[in-house]
Amino acid sequence: MWPCNWASVSGLRLAFYSNNRIRRQEKMDAERYVFRRQFIFGPRRVSLFPKWKNEELGAGHYLAVHPDLPYTIVKCGQNYLVLLGYILDPDYPERTDEQIVRGVLESSATLDGVFRALNRMFGRYAVIASLNGNLVSFSDPIGARALFYCNDSSGRLWCASQSSILAELFGLRTDLTIEKELFGLPLFRGTEYWYPGILTAYREISHLIPNHYLDHYTKMQVRYWPVKELVKTGSGDSLERVVQLWRGAFKALCARFDSALGITAGFDSRMLLAASRDVSPGLHYITHTHENLGISGPDIVLPSQMLPRLGLKHTILFHSEHIDPDFERIYRRNVTTARRGKGMNAYAFFCHFEETGKERLVINGNGGEITRNFFFLPRIIPFSGFSLSTLVGMDSSPLAVDQFGTWLSEVKGIETLGYSILDLLYWEQRIGNWASMSFSEYDIAFESFSPFGSRELLESMLSVSASQRCWPDYRYHQDLIKRLWPETLEYEWNPVKGRGAGLRKSLRHTYIHEAVKAIRYLRFSGKRHLQSIKKN
Repeated sequence: MWPCNWASVSGLRLAFYSNNRIRRQEKMDAERYVFRRQFIFGPRRVSLFPKWKNEELGAGHYLAVHPDLPYTIVKCGQNYLVLLGYILDPDYPERTDEQIVRGVLESSATLDGVFRALNRMFGRYAVIASLNGNLVSFSDPIGARALFYCNDSSGRLWCASQSSILAELFGLRTDLTIEKELFGLPLFRGTEYWYPGILTAYREISHLIPNHYLDHYTKMQVRYWPVKELVKTGSGDSLERVVQLWRGAFKALCARFDSALGITAGFDSRMLLAASRDVSPGLHYITHTHENLGISGPDIVLPSQMLPRLGLKHTILFHSEHIDPDFERIYRRNVTTARRGKGMNAYAFFCHFEETGKERLVINGNGGEITRNFFFLPRIIPFSGFSLSTLVGMDSSPLAVDQFGTWLSEVKGIETLGYSILDLLYWEQRIGNWASMSFSEYDIAFESFSPFGSRELLESMLSVSASQRCWPDYRYHQDLIKRLWPETLEYEWNPVKGRGAGLRKSLRHTYIHEAVKAIRYLRFSGKRHLQSIKKN
């Protein structure tokens, strides 16, 4: 049974599963789960899905929305805003989507005004904005609600929440050149691959990068952030802003959703646990195993010790190597080249929520490493499409080198505003593609939320000196946890075993580490150069 009962083993609350839970039921309701929580926006009505909600927005524009995706349309004269998903106001936690969107539209006569009004908000959403003759669409700050777009045979622009739905609508096939090149990389032979830049598996379809909007008339991506210099602040001022933002966001979230917070031994998880203190009695704290994590792993053991001592219940979900065929078929249809590991996770949550009779929104820490100097490149190595693609594990792909080179040419001037190119690389490329894909993969089983999806919050954290936000101490982040829930710091985060692992951890981001990475990079880039000469 999936799960058949609850049991207590070594003091842990465990959910036990069998692989036959769903197969003993009727087949999955395809109409409900196919392209779940997705939408299509284009120049004609779409009739592929009879139960989807359809809206005519005027001027020849139509919207089709899956029944499980909330949406809000607010009009003011000829202008309108469409919110797809949900949005949270940390200053007024009681406000609904409609109240927030109406307030934004009534107070903002321009697109820049809309961006400023949304700066402080949280949520997972896409917005379609028709303002003063302009028509644009964009996602939340980290691209958690993805946007893809393409032209039809008549050259008219369409956008949707997944490339797969556009491919089905227009009979498109994945590009064999893209597939062969990317899936030949070691990264793509693993479980955490992602597409670089605006690239997708389809030559005709592009992905919108965070901090950009799509102009529906020029059919171009336009950067709208950052536009002004990042004002460096002391950690005290930043901490106070972040604490207030997170307390308000968690209060707003829990007022509207039954929520579960994913808990691991990681640092971002610890920050979010601390941030959830005020609403902790109403949260469901959960950890799931996966193919690389068993019950003895630190991501299971540490939360199982820490949470009960904080007065919180801890639930562990076990994944299964088997995924019900109906579930897997729909899962892979929903997201092009969906990753099996995420499918196993989604299936575990799906079965748990089915058995308990309550589907919950799941909170995760995607985006936290934007503020923690995740990417590191030795100073002697200049930024280039090749060096950035090497950094992310896509160096032998000319497609990736071209994508990162194009992105780099756009962001180089942003350094003068006080932002790190490597922080933006992680934000716009890694989170905007890798994490965005994860959010979409989980839509079949649950709605998601990242408390890092607020532009003002990220700006506040990035305004603090990088030396306070980096390895090994993360002094700023530890101070943040102390302000929120100091007792959670009594437990180690990301513990390592063995002398070798401990030594590697202690040397990370030191001059020795920098020298080793530089030597490896130069050796590898030289080898790649010789290989290219031989080919030519």
